[in-house]
Amino acid sequence: MQVVRESPQFPAYYWTLDGWTVELLYKEGNKFDNRLVVVVVVDAMNKYPIGFAIGDRENSELIRMALRNAIIHMQELFGATYRPWQLQSDRYALKNLTPFYGAVAHLHTPAAVGNAKSKIIEPYFKYINDTYCKLQFNWSGHNITAKSSNQPNTEMLDKIKHNFPDKKGVMMQVMKIIAK
Repeated sequence: MQVVRESPQFPAYYWTLDGWTVELLYKEGNKFDNRLVVVVVVDAMNKYPIGFAIGDRENSELIRMALRNAIIHMQELFGATYRPWQLQSDRYALKNLTPFYGAVAHLHTPAAVGNAKSKIIEPYFKYINDTYCKLQFNWSGHNITAKSSNQPNTEMLDKIKHNFPDKKGVMMQVMKIIAK
């Protein structure tokens, strides 16, 4: 049994954020299997990506950068500083980030342990991956345990790995995807 929820009717009422390991490979030195992490802040009303930050791995500073980016973007859009009423996050570095979350939003709601379905951002990541990332030649697939229809041809990836973009190139790919 699933609880059916409705999206908020107003923007900036409910934001959700999470880290996503981008399924785009880049080359660095002799390694061709590198991937970046993006922390994205999404407005739950219309699934608009308000802010994001790109890094090598998810950490509390990357989460702070994504939320700062979201607040700056809100200032650019509306000419004033607006705080969301509610912010939902996962439980990553919760003790460290709780004061910061409290400064950003009126109410902070961490997701329940082991309940990824409680975060509406997970389907957003699936949409981004299926709609944009799969079209890129350096797409790495969903994960190693996914069914073969969700995996690229590994032999072909091995042949073209020398053409993979560098780290900066993948960052540009991610920024273009989020802008779309």
